[in-house]
Amino acid sequence: MQINCTETAYGGYVEMFERDWTLCGPGAGGGDRKTLDVHMHLMEAYTSLYAVSRKELHARKLREVIRIIVERVLSPGGTGVPQFTIDWKQAPHIKFDIVWGWDRYDESGQKANPLDNTSYGHNAEMAWLLLEALNTLGDEIAPYDEIIRNALDHAVRYGIDETYGGVYVEGSHKGPATDQAKEFWQQAETLIGMLDGFLRYQDDRYLQAYTNVHRFVMDTVIHHETGEWWPLLSREGEPIWRHMSHSWKVNYHTVRAAVNTVAQLQQVLDRNLV
Repeated sequence: MQINCTETAYGGYVEMFERDWTLCGPGAGGGDRKTLDVHMHLMEAYTSLYAVSRKELHARKLREVIRIIVERVLSPGGTGVPQFTIDWKQAPHIKFDIVWGWDRYDESGQKANPLDNTSYGHNAEMAWLLLEALNTLGDEIAPYDEIIRNALDHAVRYGIDETYGGVYVEGSHKGPATDQAKEFWQQAETLIGMLDGFLRYQDDRYLQAYTNVHRFVMDTVIHHETGEWWPLLSREGEPIWRHMSHSWKVNYHTVRAAVNTVAQLQQVLDRNLV
């Protein structure tokens, strides 16, 4: 990965390759893009690698990815920007020709608001993965508190549906949701992010947001007969996609959310926070 994916001119990583590691073409091929998604998950991967290896090289690579996320990937308000050009200029959010490209786009292959959209689930996920990375490194968290809280606060203010429950898919960086559907993985990541936020800051808004999404997941998102989660629902909770699985769904976001939140709730009880 370091040999083939590192982009040395401007820093960070590219991600779309042919089988022989030839960079894919531009546009829908994705070869001319850098993304929030790949850098966030590299932070996650390096966190796990360093937790096992304790090698200084892996700590250094993890800190490099954190720096890229903080300096390049986040908007001034602390919300995630989905896609960039190779030289880190914000790029329109377009659909890539990849098997996990399940998001909704218009007929042009772009989002309806391609330069002003951010994912509530990604922001919550980024916040808790950043906390985990810093804790694993043993680094001070305080310099990052504003970044973490901005991401969570934006999701609480604009992403949580107080009427029907759950968290919306995405919206403006400075305004309300523009896609009010409810997607399985965004619910899962918001559960973890809001509990981590509550454990660190004891802000009741985060616990209330967690409770809202937890109830929506248990009552509406989980298809209890199969033990799986509906992949996409309307705002009111009616399934839009009815398949129980696809290439990146089954045992990542959902199982991780269940495992993590059980541990987090035990911490809440142990620390007498409620």
